[in-house]
Amino acid sequence: MVSKENKSLRKNNSNVILKTIFNEERISRKDLAAKTGLTTGAISKIVAELLDSGIICETGLDKASKRLGGPTPVFLGINENKYYVLTIHIGLTTLVMGISNLNAHIITKKHLALAKIQSLSELQALIAQTFLEQKKAYELTDQQILAVGLSIGGSIDKEGVVHYDDLAFLNKANLREALEDLLGLPVYQENVIRALTHGEYWFGQAKKCDNFALVYTGGIAAALICLEGRIIDGQQG
Repeated sequence: MVSKENKSLRKNNSNVILKTIFNEERISRKDLAAKTGLTTGAISKIVAELLDSGIICETGLDKASKRLGGPTPVFLGINENKYYVLTIHIGLTTLVMGISNLNAHIITKKHLALAKIQSLSELQALIAQTFLEQKKAYELTDQQILAVGLSIGGSIDKEGVVHYDDLAFLNKANLREALEDLLGLPVYQENVIRALTHGEYWFGQAKKCDNFALVYTGGIAAALICLEGRIIDGQQG
């Protein structure tokens, strides 16, 4: 039986490997070991699992790499169009829904007014219909959608309950559970500022930086600090 600690370590190592592949765009197993500090055995095992899942793929031979005998190193990269992610942002007046590939390239996006939405069930119906239309337009199957990324104003407590006084029908709702039941997909929800920070870390200006601060000035002013790839929580989460 694999212990909880070992599972956590394995997940962390997988995240480190994925993050490095995202950053480098293509990289050999040997260079992955050098950059991450993981053993070649750990690299081989986790890379094999990621290849089996289809999230990464082999992209060609590293013919420029100097070597002393043995096979030519093989580049690894993100298999960006194998799977997709449904992205949802719920603002005060607008619902934004899109589908992006694994390198965060948006293939479709739609802005929808929330003025006539008065209940969680009405919001669910709008999300379900829009998602169906987007999948049909791009001929995507349910199996190609890995998960849902959800960002929302207000705050989200540790139980996943939304606290958003400006949208009464969402205040104190467990939106993650509601959408998981509706769509049959895992939902990862964050406050909009935390979601922006994750986006900058994985795909934006902070892609190759583990320590940075994000400052947002829009309808609100907010800031978050990321240290060693982890968002530092303040008093309000």
